[in-house]
Amino acid sequence: VFEVAGAWLSARKEASVLQSVSHPHIVKLIEVFEKERWLFLVMDYIIGGQLFQALANPRTAITEGCVALVGSQLLQALQHLHLRRIIHRDVKAENILLLEDPAKTRRWHIKLIDFGLAQRMEHSSSFMFRMCQQEPPLEHLVCGTAYYCAPEVWFHDYSPSVDVWAAGVVLYLAIFGQFPFHDRNQATLEVLICEENREPSY
Repeated sequence: VFEVAGAWLSARKEASVLQSVSHPHIVKLIEVFEKERWLFLVMDYIIGGQLFQALANPRTAITEGCVALVGSQLLQALQHLHLRRIIHRDVKAENILLLEDPAKTRRWHIKLIDFGLAQRMEHSSSFMFRMCQQEPPLEHLVCGTAYYCAPEVWFHDYSPSVDVWAAGVVLYLAIFGQFPFHDRNQATLEVLICEENREPSY
């Protein structure tokens, strides 16, 4: 049941996007139906939990090979979306599910989920992808995921590259156990992401 119209529209959008894609590393929408104020989305049953939870679990053995495998699968999923002119816009470790718990099986097979913020793209005359509709205010878009936002997101300028940036943040988090840019104050975080010129440690 959706008390807020925006939540209903987000769920309908997610269903529409998932109906148009099919990829081994994207959650599968099996059926969608609605009744009165109820909207039912029947999807894959995935038991391995969030990638974020696996990364935070001290019992999970995380190697560079594991991170490379996750990155390869994630980028394949994003390529599938981008070729179909879809931007996910909320790529994060919490929106990546594992088919199995790697702490128990050491297997890292992923599914990208949560397409409620996904948008279809149009091709402008300058060959830059632009969003097809007016964007909501940043605080409505970020929804607690500002650490994954590319610099251009803060200025409401979107292209497939925002997903690639977020994927890079996911892999950085997997390797180092922290975000590349971190601050509890959103204004300071924006400055760090958009303006900091960080040099490698070597």
